[in-house]
Amino acid sequence: MVSFVNNLKNDITPNVAVVLLAAGQSTRMGKIDKIFAKIKEKEVISYSLSVFNSSPLIGSIILVTSSSSIKMGEELVEKYGFNKVSKIISGGKRRQDSVKLGLKEVKGFEIIMIHDGARPFINFNILKSGVETVNKTGASIPVIPLEDSIKYIDASGFVIKNIDRKNLYLVQTPQVFHNEVILDAHDKIKQDVTDDASMVELNNGKIYVFEGLKDNIKLTTLHDYLLAESIVSYKITSGDIN
Repeated sequence: MVSFVNNLKNDITPNVAVVLLAAGQSTRMGKIDKIFAKIKEKEVISYSLSVFNSSPLIGSIILVTSSSSIKMGEELVEKYGFNKVSKIISGGKRRQDSVKLGLKEVKGFEIIMIHDGARPFINFNILKSGVETVNKTGASIPVIPLEDSIKYIDASGFVIKNIDRKNLYLVQTPQVFHNEVILDAHDKIKQDVTDDASMVELNNGKIYVFEGLKDNIKLTTLHDYLLAESIVSYKITSGDIN
């Protein structure tokens, strides 16, 4: 198991831009637009936007939405005063197409964070960890260890073998990259990928990892949405969120 070391410096002043993805189709949540649906009276996307906008590490945010949600995005930015949102653009057909469109709007930043807007519960520490570790290889991602037993099952539904979970991790966002590393990967890799780190790997890049957050869940089903309500309630009670 990876041993995560918190040796973060307090004087980090990097040049960081964020590509925040909010262009998904929400197919597994029926007709609900998971990005603009509300959790405790606040839109899902507003939680991560608030963290990015308030962080001294972040200089610019490119918000990528579906074409039908551009206006909602503009209204949300004005409503909460998210002054670091430099541009709101329409996304592409695939996730990686949306990322590439967002990257084209980033000007003059040496470090880029790419985050799924459907993960509302990031915090300042995860941003700081990403910025500190990205200098290892030019690409770093948050991960959390698997806690459940893992079994390999064949097509007939029979267990074939147990899989050692010791070196298996769940990947989260924000994923953090040096500008030239992620731009080169998006220019050269054309096949479908599930995340930007995979694209960098296919481009012969090396990925460093840092400790993610258990609360940093991705909202993909209605059950996730209900869990998010519970997380916000707990954070309000504990004073971690307003």
